[in-house]
Amino acid sequence: MSVRLWLEWSARDLRARWVVVAAIAMLIASGTGVYASLTSLLPWQTRSYDANFAALHTHDVGVALAADDYVRAGTLLRVAGSIGETKAIAAAKEELIVPTEVAVSAPGESIVVPGRIVGAPLAAADRVDTIATRRGRPLTSADSQRQVALLEYDFASDHHLRSSGVVQVAGGARIAYVGLGQSPEDFVVFSNDGLADAFASFAVLYTPLAAAQRISDHRGQVNELVLTVRPGASVTRVRTELARALARELPTAAPVVSTRADIAADRMLYADAHGEQRMYNVFGLLLLGGAAFAAFNLVTRIVESQRRQIGIGLALGSGRGRLALRPLLIAAEVAFLGVGFGVGVGLALDEVLRGVISQLTPLPFYRTPFELGAFARAAALGFLLPFAACGYPIWTAVHRRPVDALQLGANSARGAGLTPLLRRLPLPGRSLAQMPARNLLRRPARTLTTALGIAVVITILLAVLGILDSVSATSAAERKEIVGANPTRTIVTLDRLYPANARALRTIAASPAVGGVEASLRIAGTLEANGRSIPTIVELLSASSAQWHPSVVAGRALWSGATGVLIAAKAASDLGTSPGHTITLYYPRPAAASSFTLARTSIRILGIDGNPIRTFAFLDASESRALGYGGAVNTLSVVAAPHVTQVALERVLIRSGAVASVEPAAAVPDVSRDRLNDFLRVFDVVEVIALGLALLIAFNATTISADERARDHATMFAFGLPVRAVVASASAESLLIGLLGTALAIVPGYALLGWIVGDYLERTYTDFGMLVTVSPRSALVIVVVGVVAVALAPLLTIRALHRLDVPAKLRTVE
Repeated sequence: MSVRLWLEWSARDLRARWVVVAAIAMLIASGTGVYASLTSLLPWQTRSYDANFAALHTHDVGVALAADDYVRAGTLLRVAGSIGETKAIAAAKEELIVPTEVAVSAPGESIVVPGRIVGAPLAAADRVDTIATRRGRPLTSADSQRQVALLEYDFASDHHLRSSGVVQVAGGARIAYVGLGQSPEDFVVFSNDGLADAFASFAVLYTPLAAAQRISDHRGQVNELVLTVRPGASVTRVRTELARALARELPTAAPVVSTRADIAADRMLYADAHGEQRMYNVFGLLLLGGAAFAAFNLVTRIVESQRRQIGIGLALGSGRGRLALRPLLIAAEVAFLGVGFGVGVGLALDEVLRGVISQLTPLPFYRTPFELGAFARAAALGFLLPFAACGYPIWTAVHRRPVDALQLGANSARGAGLTPLLRRLPLPGRSLAQMPARNLLRRPARTLTTALGIAVVITILLAVLGILDSVSATSAAERKEIVGANPTRTIVTLDRLYPANARALRTIAASPAVGGVEASLRIAGTLEANGRSIPTIVELLSASSAQWHPSVVAGRALWSGATGVLIAAKAASDLGTSPGHTITLYYPRPAAASSFTLARTSIRILGIDGNPIRTFAFLDASESRALGYGGAVNTLSVVAAPHVTQVALERVLIRSGAVASVEPAAAVPDVSRDRLNDFLRVFDVVEVIALGLALLIAFNATTISADERARDHATMFAFGLPVRAVVASASAESLLIGLLGTALAIVPGYALLGWIVGDYLERTYTDFGMLVTVSPRSALVIVVVGVVAVALAPLLTIRALHRLDVPAKLRTVE
């Protein structure tokens, strides 16, 4: 045959089956396009992080003094200039960083949140740790002596603030902010307590150094130094020499010398990107695998539908290679269309994912080019899949005896499959009612591959919905545990330790805006057991507290007559311990002259509290003296008086003496919720794709089944059966396949959900003890997609059944 004849024949097949060919090509395109886009995320993220950190001249070495310790401006620069590697230093600047409270008016609300002031000399602003101005104008040398600032961009965006305005800070000072900016250290905003992604409830102000010194009453003082190292110089050597010089020149300042690798935002961004990519790879491969299963099954059925034409060719003496060429041309059509559609799907998904990652981490700019390598790999897979899918069925088709291929009806069956099983398990009803089950058992391999294609998609859907439900359940449990029954409960951190009956505390309690005050002691420390350690905040609570108590889910409660500590289930798991065991607490113990020493004590675990966050632990207030605090307190739990709003209460508290910071009790669970919800945005995209893929598989399977069984349907119509009976039979068959596919997906779906929660979420978000769950609503969605949608797919063939040419389908020559 000439090439032209083959092309014309192929074009005729394409016209006859264009819907099926296009649908299979879309399956291939969906799998390959999604795989290419998801594998592009890691290069996009790392390339963008590298470019932003470099463009803003992120420091290579940093020096931070101990809390509440300051030195005269110029001291840290002088020490840095005295080291032997001083020529390796490219740029350096001193900073003053102090905690504060920030009050600002937003559209429709007043906001009072904790924050910090970052003061730096503007002359060095463009050489190390540059502040990127996202909106408004930058700070210039003309602002050096003015009380102006840039407000942190993420905080302002979250609260829809204008690019300029006025904020009030602790002590009553008012600062005009002239723009919105971002520091490389605040690409991920950490609160003073170490909470990550706290941009919604934590405000950072970037000011000239002189303004920060005036506002904080630290005139002429600094507490940090940052510097960059010249290309080719050793960062390790500069860090080592600087640490030695500081220990020699400032022996009482306890400075901490760090490198860029120690920047929390840097560490978190890159670690999250690599961890997330592992998950995206799994989902991409699963979607590609689901498309491959479906394509294999559907292409096989197309080849089977050409069995009679192949048999005629064999009977007439045509070569097997020539007969195999026709179905291979169909595979080529699917391959070319799949690659073309796949590039389109990938490019469209790229645009969606660009928006997602810009919301996940709002950077000054991004590097998200077309990833040619990822798309080339995906295109190669998409091109080979149709040929791999049709290889075996073509080989079996051309190696049949011509007489077997030419037989029609009951004589054409090469075996009964698993239908003999029905003799031992008789089905109710007559032949028409038994037909769906018999059809499925007659071709068990085909049934299984169709069900597996659906199962892969339902596995992904179950895992994605389970992640959404698990995050929601964890956030709700944390909020319920921390907020309790007092929605206006507010946590006040005092500026130092106070006696429980101090006058300053009595003044706060006497305010008309305050409905109740309870004092406690919070100590930041470390818990250790079995060679493992975790950071903790231990709170010493009074047994008489009427506002709030931690719940207990295992072991014994505080004040039950025994002495011990309550810890979270996640803390107990990470430490490899349980109630009744003893753990070690390392904590700062008060010493002379308002200083602290590191102390340790052994404490028995009394019980497990209901908070899914491992950070918090609780002791009875009577343990204060044993820990060396003598009954002192540093934290207040405050509830508003009747008819006083949360914001009004916070404004009263921020103006009170002895107050270092004020934040709602709900701030911690809200930050946790926002951080987890940001991570879930990519999964919203995966969920939509999985839904579409499931519907596409159901549509393809139904369309090809209708084409295969056109003769059977014509026979049924000839015997007087209505269209609705044929559709009902096909729907029942699809229902059984959907049930099988959904059942096959339950175990791997839960396994995938458990892997993501255990291997990624709890390793990345180390403080979270995730509650693994699938809600009834999600279970209903899975049933609707995996069973109902598949069962309803035959309704799409009603029009074709009405137009079926019965005489033509029944006409044949044996």
